Amino acid sequence: MKRSCSVYDIISDDLITRTLVADVGIESKLLSWQIEDFTKKGDNYASYVTSLLVNYQKGKKNYQNSYIAKINPQRPVSSFTQMLEGSYKREMIPIKAPKPYTRSFEKGREVLVIEDLRKKGFSMHERTKGFDLKHSILVVEELARFHASSLLFEETLEKKSIPESFDHFEVWLDNNEICSFFNVIIGSQCISTIKLLKNFPKYEKCITWLEKRMDCLAQLYRDVLSPSRSFNVLIHGDCRASNILFRNDEIGSPQDVRFVDFQGTRKSSPSNDLIYFLFSSVDSHVRRQDIQIIENAYYESFCKVLYAAGEQPPFTLKELRLDMKERKVFGMLSGILILPVSLAEGDEIWDLESLCNNTLKDFVKNQKDKFSQLVMRDGPFKNRFLSIFDEMIESGVCDEN
Repeated sequence: MKRSCSVYDIISDDLITRTLVADVGIESKLLSWQIEDFTKKGDNYASYVTSLLVNYQKGKKNYQNSYIAKINPQRPVSSFTQMLEGSYKREMIPIKAPKPYTRSFEKGREVLVIEDLRKKGFSMHERTKGFDLKHSILVVEELARFHASSLLFEETLEKKSIPESFDHFEVWLDNNEICSFFNVIIGSQCISTIKLLKNFPKYEKCITWLEKRMDCLAQLYRDVLSPSRSFNVLIHGDCRASNILFRNDEIGSPQDVRFVDFQGTRKSSPSNDLIYFLFSSVDSHVRRQDIQIIENAYYESFCKVLYAAGEQPPFTLKELRLDMKERKVFGMLSGILILPVSLAEGDEIWDLESLCNNTLKDFVKNQKDKFSQLVMRDGPFKNRFLSIFDEMIESGVCDEN
């Protein structure tokens, strides 16, 4: 069987058979299977994602089904791979997501086989195009249901806590080695950002703010992700265009939404999921002009889930807006880190295959070169990127010294 990547050797007849049993029953018999790639470079970074076409027999009839496989890319051991350790197990918590059929958690050879939502009409939004208001409302309403449901789900647990009830919910930035590694990467992005901002005098405050915090950006990133008493739900952790699927009607209007890639889940404020999504994936004009509509849609959906269960929301809409304002710096940090990744094309796409502690210096240099290419190319990147700093100035975030 021809494989497009040696990593795919992790996929085995046994794994496919277990998937079939979980999906269609023990009486199914595997006939054949093949790998069929459907993603393109830049769509996924933490895992290799591909599809499995499976032919099987049940009774006297033959059938074909398809599944999605998320595979450990088997990169060199480093602080980066440590960051991702346990992330496959975090995807197995019981939440609304593609149905998981089978998995292997052998260290270094992890793989998940999950439902193929393409069969239900779901597809990825163009990751380089900012979401309009309709797409954005669908996303925040589903985020709200996810967040509220996590509170109800915790109440069913003996320990009343998701991190205490499930493995691998450690905060990876608490590891000093990983924190230092991450600080080099985000620091490199900030250096490139400052170089761009220096072309525009109006961003002087943003430049000063970033320069003063260059050595502690990872710590700041960790601190802003910390939950508070009232704002403490299970968040997606990586809610951006590449991890969101939509089902459209016949004229292309979005009708339903699903999240995938829950590898970044953790307990935090719901504001962080909202801010991350708004600054990584939403059209800047929508984000700035329709923010109250988006916040209202989120809060109404959040409350609806809790009221239906006879529970009261732990915060008001006014308190949510204040929390989002206080955490708005996360929009700048996540935008600096994520937008160059999300909007990259061709040679601008990050190459993580050889990234490890020993190659970090070369990786950082390549990052800066790729950022420069992205800035020079015609496209949406520069305007969307600079709009982040316009908002930071308007909201007074960069007034802090």
